[in-house]
Amino acid sequence: MFKTVTFKSFLFAIWAIILTNIFLHQFGNFTISNAFFISIILVAGIILLFRTIRKKMMSRRIISSGIKGKKTAALTFDDGPYSPYTEQILDLLKEKNVKATFFVLGYHAERNPEIIKRIVSEGHQLGNHSYTHLNFKKITREKVIEEINTTNKILFEITGQNIKIMRPPYGGKNLNVLDTIENLGFKVVLWSAAGQDWANHGVNKTVEKTLREFKDGGIILLHDGDSLEPKEPREQTIEITKTLIDRLTAEGYSFLTIDELLALN
Repeated sequence: MFKTVTFKSFLFAIWAIILTNIFLHQFGNFTISNAFFISIILVAGIILLFRTIRKKMMSRRIISSGIKGKKTAALTFDDGPYSPYTEQILDLLKEKNVKATFFVLGYHAERNPEIIKRIVSEGHQLGNHSYTHLNFKKITREKVIEEINTTNKILFEITGQNIKIMRPPYGGKNLNVLDTIENLGFKVVLWSAAGQDWANHGVNKTVEKTLREFKDGGIILLHDGDSLEPKEPREQTIEITKTLIDRLTAEGYSFLTIDELLALN
């Protein structure tokens, strides 16, 4: 499992501290207590450096925004389709003449094929968001592959499209997850602005949080769906979407799908 990497790292740190402690005590003329203290500092510094390098390596492999300096934005919706809210969002996007990207769950897609067809027919883009919304960091590589391939098969059967962008549930990623997704031929897409609309904290609060995080070329995270057995309403997301479109349009921004955003790069 991917989570075993953390346990292995912990064991590595313990062994590194022990070996460094022994080396400093034997060859550095340090007392055991001083050697132990210095060992902890050295190993902690190495681990921090390693984590920083690994984080930078991962960030270079993830799409979270477009080009800075261009007044563009990408609206993205996760976890759907979820009736009637996905259809209401589509109505709004049509009214505003805005294109967006929908990262859909295979579980919902196979139960709502007509909504999927409508998303495509109205010029929006589809993305893969797994089949059952499992955290990829907590499951096996084989299960990750199954979740992605099952969803892509469903979407291909409905639309004839071979989807090539993927957003892991919860944004869960590590190097193993990224390797697995990329080896399947997908680009990993996350986001740069998220107001946590899924929590239904209020339209104004969510809009302001999103706009504080938003920068040119930003990818905005929204949710038209809600888990495998949807319960939470998404009326607020509809109002949030409308307000974001109006505010950003007034500031001169244009809205693009993820592929259109990447084409500018």
